[in-house]
Amino acid sequence: MNRPRRALVFGGLLPAILLCARGAAAPDSFRFAILGDRTGEAQSGVYEQVWREVAAENPAFVVSVGDTIQGMSDATAEAEWREAGRILELFRRFPLYLAPGNHDIWSPASERLFQQHAAHPRTTVSITDGRISRSSTIAAPRNYRPRNWSSWKRT
Repeated sequence: MNRPRRALVFGGLLPAILLCARGAAAPDSFRFAILGDRTGEAQSGVYEQVWREVAAENPAFVVSVGDTIQGMSDATAEAEWREAGRILELFRRFPLYLAPGNHDIWSPASERLFQQHAAHPRTTVSITDGRISRSSTIAAPRNYRPRNWSSWKRT
């Protein structure tokens, strides 16, 4: 077999092998996605593209590690949360868990906005027998400061 023909055959077989290897998910398994922060030198359209790629995988839920907004300014935080909400609304079919990052909560006013826009800032995910459930297990004290993690308490 000549070299170009061999490359064509192998090139066609590789995607088929990879698709078969992926196979169907076991009935008691699921997929979830973890999103990194979107702060610092954010480029327009990148977060939306990441979400489109996540949606294509059809995860059971999505976890964001925090820093959903650039934040650090009480004057612009509300507008930033509205913009983030506009993007997230497009993908509301996926349960989303937003962890608070230091760009999301830096002041009492920003904590109120996070609670308002994140809708579930005190939520954990439990997985039992392949079922996913949410429960509130952690409460942030009124005097929350991002570096004061030891002040969190179980409820």
